[in-house]
Amino acid sequence: MSKRRELELQRQAAQRRQSIMILGIVLFVTVLLVGGAILINQGNPPANSPAAAASLPSASAGLAAKPSPPNAEKGGRAWGPADAPIKIVEFIDYQCPACGQFAKTYDKPVVDAFAATGKVRWEYATLNFIDSFTPGSQESRDAAAASFCATDQDKFWQMHYALFDKQSGENKGGFARPRLKEMARAIGLNGEAFDACLDSNKYATKVDEASNLARDKNINSTPSFVVNGKVYPGFQSVTDFRRIFSEIAPGVVP
Repeated sequence: MSKRRELELQRQAAQRRQSIMILGIVLFVTVLLVGGAILINQGNPPANSPAAAASLPSASAGLAAKPSPPNAEKGGRAWGPADAPIKIVEFIDYQCPACGQFAKTYDKPVVDAFAATGKVRWEYATLNFIDSFTPGSQESRDAAAASFCATDQDKFWQMHYALFDKQSGENKGGFARPRLKEMARAIGLNGEAFDACLDSNKYATKVDEASNLARDKNINSTPSFVVNGKVYPGFQSVTDFRRIFSEIAPGVVP
């Protein structure tokens, strides 16, 4: 065998050893990464799981039923007369932090300013888009369904405010069904009737219809407000609404 041929064989053997070593390193790193991911998942239960919900603060602690707005529609989800010249539909997702902030910051001033005037009707509809952030989650839809089930007992407003009071992050188990049932009892609903309503998916179609209506109006964020058919996204204060009313219904600004 020539010297050149011997050197070529040695070079090829060295390349094979190097390739085998690299493959071994890649396999070793892969095993470490997969094993680490399994351990992390074991230490952090998936969102919307019973374990995730169990790690959250009590769903009923400190929860007290709040009064309905003045001029609230009996057995409904609106305040103000049906023939009011100004009609508002607020689109919300009960998991949406911005919706919760609006409810806690602006809702009472708006109610105080307009609910008793007889010139404004305010309704709620749900756009349940936060579920899409986490495959398999239905917390937004279940929370919306819970608000409809509460409406059956003329307790929409109490559930509506309770849901915002008990926001616990997005798709983290805060609105898992056992917690929604706990909240219902804390605010005075008939627990058995509420459970039956929620578990039967009685309002699944209505919840989907509300989201479809929002999409038909090209609403893709919450909160958004439809005032006499015109969409206004984002926070709106009492001052903002007075300006909007003057634009869409001149002469009837309350």
